[in-house]
Amino acid sequence: MPLLLALLFIGLFIALSAWQWQRAEEKTQELQHFKQSEHPVLSLLTPEDLRHPAGQPVRLQLILDQTQHFLLDNRTRRGLAGYELLIPATTDDGLRLLVNLGWLPAPAQRSRLPSIRLSGRPVLVSGRLLPLTDTPLLKPDRWRRGWPKRIQAIDLSQLQRVTGLHLPSAILRLSQPVFPALDTHWPPPRMSPERHRGYAIQWLALAITVALLALYYLYRLHREP
Repeated sequence: MPLLLALLFIGLFIALSAWQWQRAEEKTQELQHFKQSEHPVLSLLTPEDLRHPAGQPVRLQLILDQTQHFLLDNRTRRGLAGYELLIPATTDDGLRLLVNLGWLPAPAQRSRLPSIRLSGRPVLVSGRLLPLTDTPLLKPDRWRRGWPKRIQAIDLSQLQRVTGLHLPSAILRLSQPVFPALDTHWPPPRMSPERHRGYAIQWLALAITVALLALYYLYRLHREP
């Protein structure tokens, strides 16, 4: 049992270290692309753009899904609790992708959800195309029935399953709201790439420590009669 627990924790710590290192690389690429003022604004998306998003500015027409809305929980602005509104959308060429329309405040009662009404007409949007990464959770995120769905993290496989859509690992984060209640002033990243790498090294050090303790435990078992 101690060795099984040691293997479990070693695998967990290595996975967390790899995830933090991946987040550091994504933050580095995102910051580099944001600093490139000469980066062209995309008015037409291709499947290649959706496979390798890296902060490209985008301006194009979309048709937003009128029924399938996701409310990303635990998002605050100026000390107020709220949600980020995520909606699948379709481009003029029929490509599907997930769009973050912005932040909106939460009702005073936790049991209530914001009322969302969108027209089926195409809308002209501006934003940036960013990579979509899954956020690990300590326990599975159980989504309620019906719409909109309040979610704790973006799980691409679960999004695809409940929507029935094949969504790419990219998200379009808008820089201008499609209706006034939304806030598209995005706060700067709280964690720099260097801090992500620091956490990655810490998780890796914990994995090495547990491995050394397991080896010492095996050595003691071998030495005892």
